[in-house]
Amino acid sequence: MSRNEPTRGPLFILGAPRSNTSLVCAMLGQHPELYGMPELNLFCADSMDDFWIRFTGAKQFMRHGLLRTVAQLYGGEQNMRTVEMAMLWCQERLQKTTAEVHHELCAKVAPRMLVDKSPTYVFEPQMMMRIQAAFPDAYFLHLVRHPMSQGKSMLKFSQLALVIMDSIDYSGDEPAIDPQILWYRVQRNILAFLPNVAPERRLLVKAENILGSPREELTRICEWLGISTDDIAIDEMLHPEQSPYAGFGPIGANLGNDPNFLRSPAFRGGAVAPASLLEPLPWRPDGRGFYREVIQMALRLGYELPHGAEAVPAGPSAGSDDVVDEVSATEVQGGYGLQRALISGRIQRKRAFVQEFMSRDPTLRNPTVYPTSSTPQETEQRRRDLEYRRSWLFAALEEADRELTTTQTKPEDPTGQNDGSAAADRSGTTAPRPTEKKAD
Repeated sequence: MSRNEPTRGPLFILGAPRSNTSLVCAMLGQHPELYGMPELNLFCADSMDDFWIRFTGAKQFMRHGLLRTVAQLYGGEQNMRTVEMAMLWCQERLQKTTAEVHHELCAKVAPRMLVDKSPTYVFEPQMMMRIQAAFPDAYFLHLVRHPMSQGKSMLKFSQLALVIMDSIDYSGDEPAIDPQILWYRVQRNILAFLPNVAPERRLLVKAENILGSPREELTRICEWLGISTDDIAIDEMLHPEQSPYAGFGPIGANLGNDPNFLRSPAFRGGAVAPASLLEPLPWRPDGRGFYREVIQMALRLGYELPHGAEAVPAGPSAGSDDVVDEVSATEVQGGYGLQRALISGRIQRKRAFVQEFMSRDPTLRNPTVYPTSSTPQETEQRRRDLEYRRSWLFAALEEADRELTTTQTKPEDPTGQNDGSAAADRSGTTAPRPTEKKAD
């Protein structure tokens, strides 16, 4: 077989943000038979032209992973010159499909297996189905982290990210950030997609196991993929910082991955203290715990209730409060009638909440204001972090405006058949409807 012909399909890591996907991808990429990529995001669109248009303006940072990859693979290094070359490389392929470009990258790294962990894929099952159509022989590693530790990590990383990803509880008088909503949505999407994949090509892995028993868990992954499990290969995988993408890139493509990982890419393992599914959530002012659906999902993924607990407690249900249920213009069949009004109202609340969040921090409002630190290096690092946060923020506002415009301009259903009484979520199943509140 030619070196430019991949011996097998690529590996895609599916997981929620802050689930150690960046770390695990870099670790796997150090195996001599694998090649770990930054976030390519290619399957967010069907064609390269659509990909390029989708990630313009405030979302240009979503191209960084692809640009860094092309610069490294075709230019031999990542600097301003090779990033400029990568821009031309992409523009020359605007008439190609994203699947064709991904196949080209797979051939470039062959005979090593390409590893892709773009987190955007898990937000829409359509994107994962696009992957499977392009690579019927692809492998999928479902990487999961306990919803308590993942939620704490999300809040520590950036409340802004949760706002942008709409992980907001709208059930109360005031919207409240709640990371369990994002965790649930992502796991629901992944589990809705994976039955389409042959059992031997999908694997569930807990992030806690990789951190606590890295050699054992990495060996299990290698055995599943059918690649070497010798000590040399496992030792290499314990050094993700050796990846050419383990650090910030040059101007024009400085991101392409989780900024926290780029800042500190070394593996720091150790036993992880077990988290509880029944404790009150520290981020909720009302003292609530996880919603029943979240607990049930965690149990399905292999997490356990505390010793002595026999059943899921009869706590609040997310569906009754319209919390976990994801309602957007693209998910409602036609978006007519009462449901269209609900969508419009929710998007307006989201936009107002994003603007209010931005108003709390003057550095987010004013693009000329940058924080300063004791050293030029720290100042530059804080400037990069702020640019990243601003990019996400304005991307969220653009998305809300686009959804709102789409919802408000959609024509009424002339047949009267689509009254908005049923909403299909992205997994293709009927989403739970909120309990209607009677007028006083």
